[in-house]
Amino acid sequence: MSDASRKQTAEDKPRFLYRGVNAHMEDRALEPKRKGPFEHTFERHDYSNIKHDGNATYGPSVPNAVLGHQLDLEEARKSGISTTPKLERARFYALGNGRHSRGHIFKFDRNLLAAHGVCEYVVAKSVTVPHVPEDEEVILVARDGGSLPEQIVVGDPEEVTAVGQDVD
Repeated sequence: MSDASRKQTAEDKPRFLYRGVNAHMEDRALEPKRKGPFEHTFERHDYSNIKHDGNATYGPSVPNAVLGHQLDLEEARKSGISTTPKLERARFYALGNGRHSRGHIFKFDRNLLAAHGVCEYVVAKSVTVPHVPEDEEVILVARDGGSLPEQIVVGDPEEVTAVGQDVD
């Protein structure tokens, strides 16, 4: 890891976040699955997925959206883009745990987010037990509910390949 990637923000968070995508998703890496406000209201059919641990709230809220994102509820996966401060976890997702021979890693500078209208939601601050705690997931959301702006991406996406694979 380079010195630049070890620099911390003023709040002592890793400065950079990473998103790993397989080669088929590269063109959509900055686009959410669905566009719109990053709030969620749990419906009656969702109740079996919710633990009574205080993570869910009544009515539409951002904490519900983060929880729904963690529960992988399709209707809750709105305008959020999953990222991680851990480069090795982004590589894991780029290669799909061995399902893909190549992928790309996008690098985001947290110091540029607010200036470009992007909010970040640290999953561990909203969810008592994150689904994949080793990801240290941070969900990025454009304030307009659309795609993330390219201005927050540092450099070109890094191409990664599985061990023993050549880049085309």
